[in-house]
Amino acid sequence: MYPSEDLKNWGTQIKNLWDNTSKTNHHEHYGDYGWCECEAQAAILKAPTLKQKKLLASGLFWSVWIDQVIYTVTKKQNENLFLNENLYEQFREKYPFPKVYSHSSAGHTIPYVILGNDCDYTPDLPMLIEFKNEYWGEIENYFLDLGEWNLVYYAKLEFKNDLTERGFPEKYHILWDE
Repeated sequence: MYPSEDLKNWGTQIKNLWDNTSKTNHHEHYGDYGWCECEAQAAILKAPTLKQKKLLASGLFWSVWIDQVIYTVTKKQNENLFLNENLYEQFREKYPFPKVYSHSSAGHTIPYVILGNDCDYTPDLPMLIEFKNEYWGEIENYFLDLGEWNLVYYAKLEFKNDLTERGFPEKYHILWDE
């Protein structure tokens, strides 16, 4: 049941894209499945059409952000809140989303950097909301089916916290107006 065929296919496509770009770039300092910010943006720019660029940017944005939030919640919250102590690892087995690393600071990028700064490929808000409903909707249902209600609750709080604490531009705050 999880992952859905849509997310499984997207995961395969993005992994193939990463494999193809890793043949020409050196990724060893980013682990076995990660890009730096400029490599992620270069991959988006290589998509043949503007629509494909926007779709890729939306998919990368949500998969990277969801992975970061699930990691933060499972690794930094009180572990007694969750039924499964290896919840993040279990999630990564089902959803091996890519990681995007920052040039300006140690660690992972702020996800909105993937969207560009009003570039021609920057997805509009309705597209981002559609992807949120697809990507987060599935991940939320996955955790609810596991009985991990606390994770879903704290993940939503973390998404909202990220919007302000990590400096997301104001226009993206609508993504978590619930």
